[in-house]
Amino acid sequence: MKILVVGSGGREYSISFYLKKDARVKELFFAPGNALTSKIGTNVEATKKQDILHFAKTNSIDLT
Repeated sequence: MKILVVGSGGREYSISFYLKKDARVKELFFAPGNALTSKIGTNVEATKKQDILHFAKTNSIDLT
């Protein structure tokens, strides 16, 4: 499963830290993310709604 987490704070990191441990999670993306989130997934330079939506559609994101 590909997951896109929207945000760049500590809550987003904490939730994703445990999501990463789930065997069903194949990839984690963060929009826009931060230095810590880049250690457990991929930060995406998207902050506008339409950019986030475009990224999710073109990368077949399963859960946002």
